[in-house]
Amino acid sequence: MSTHYEAGRLLNEDGGHADIYEIRNDPYRVLKAWREGEHEKISKELMDFERKAYEKINNSSHYILCCYDYSHPRGVVLERCVQSVRSLLIERSLSPEELISFAKMAALGLRDLHRLDIIHIDGKNNQTRQ
Repeated sequence: MSTHYEAGRLLNEDGGHADIYEIRNDPYRVLKAWREGEHEKISKELMDFERKAYEKINNSSHYILCCYDYSHPRGVVLERCVQSVRSLLIERSLSPEELISFAKMAALGLRDLHRLDIIHIDGKNNQTRQ
């Protein structure tokens, strides 16, 4: 993929090995970039591992974030999430049917990863798609 995505404002620096930046002039995508600084080497290695996983997934599952660019020099360009599942649960009371729907989507996403021999090691599904 050859599209140039320019990183904008830092959105989230709470991730383990990467930071999330908005993409300038694109409200639907974000850059997940390896973290500079003290642990930069391991951050780059983990980001390369994640990049390979997204290449293997190749946008084949409706339950996994779309990856728009695997070749960005800092990381991967991903579909932007509307809000976290955690904040959604805090903001409003969900019906049992809605809770079951979220659980089913998470399970289907994990199923699709496992079919590709990818194991999602941190086990959280705290983002909702647009």
